[in-house]
Amino acid sequence: MQFSEPTPTRHINGGLLFIFSFFFPPGANYMYMGLIKRGLAAMCGFFLLIYLMIVVSGIPATALFALSLPVLWLTCFFDSFNIRRKINAGDLVEDGVSDIINGVLRNKPLAIGILVVAAMVFMGTIAGFMAGILQRAVPLLLVLLALYIIFKRKK
Repeated sequence: MQFSEPTPTRHINGGLLFIFSFFFPPGANYMYMGLIKRGLAAMCGFFLLIYLMIVVSGIPATALFALSLPVLWLTCFFDSFNIRRKINAGDLVEDGVSDIINGVLRNKPLAIGILVVAAMVFMGTIAGFMAGILQRAVPLLLVLLALYIIFKRKK
């Protein structure tokens, strides 16, 4: 008679996980559970969204990034408790984001939607940048034209 080796289980404390999920940036909860790669990806995404909110000008882009923050936070919050349940049950949980990426890629409408929204945001940013240049360049060109007319030598 052969016996299989028991699966080692770890106990992830739900109270500490709640504290790391609720009071710290997204990703700290994964790091607490030992999922460093997944935690680092979530934390980098969180701080990237904050950076883009600060850098990107224009209300639609800023609003989009601002609305993305709670979505990322809630996703990490609930996902961490799902992963905790798996770890406490003895299931093997892979550290990485390949399951998230594969999930998005399997859902083609979601992947297309994400790409289209990202393209619109960046096009709006580029258009805003170009409009800023034109706002500054046109008056400067008009002043230079006026100076040219004033100081133009009569022939």
